[in-house]
Amino acid sequence: MKSLKNVSTLPTVLYEEASSRLATPKITAAAGELSEAANLIATRTKSFGAAVDKLARTYGKDVVEQQLHLQRVANSAIDLYAMTASVSRASRSISRKLPSAEHERRLAHVICKLGAKRIDQNVREINRGKGHSEDKEIGKIADEVFGKKGYIPPHPVAGTQ
Repeated sequence: MKSLKNVSTLPTVLYEEASSRLATPKITAAAGELSEAANLIATRTKSFGAAVDKLARTYGKDVVEQQLHLQRVANSAIDLYAMTASVSRASRSISRKLPSAEHERRLAHVICKLGAKRIDQNVREINRGKGHSEDKEIGKIADEVFGKKGYIPPHPVAGTQ
């Protein structure tokens, strides 16, 4: 945030900060045929940023202990990268009128649609917060395995004793 030395600028600074956080980014470099895919990237970038911001505000420096949430952040970042790379490559092929342009356009659309679904799921899980049932159960299983220093059930072919 900008310096708040002059209190009279506070409303302007707050408005600018809120506007920048609420605005959905526009992707203008993508080919027109990829506007739907570019919009998926833009909207998911915004929701991803809000989820990361929520994690940082909720956990502070202890966010490093939230392994399942960090896995969701990493997976979403990977999806955003793949989505962006595929749209970039397809846009280049379209602008150069390459024979593969139509194939790359379709591929970019599929990559973006599937990536957007995974990001939506990850953001939902992050927004549910700490302690929803699946995370609790995964934590319990991990504690059991860690306590036994290995996989707990015997091999099914070994028989019972």
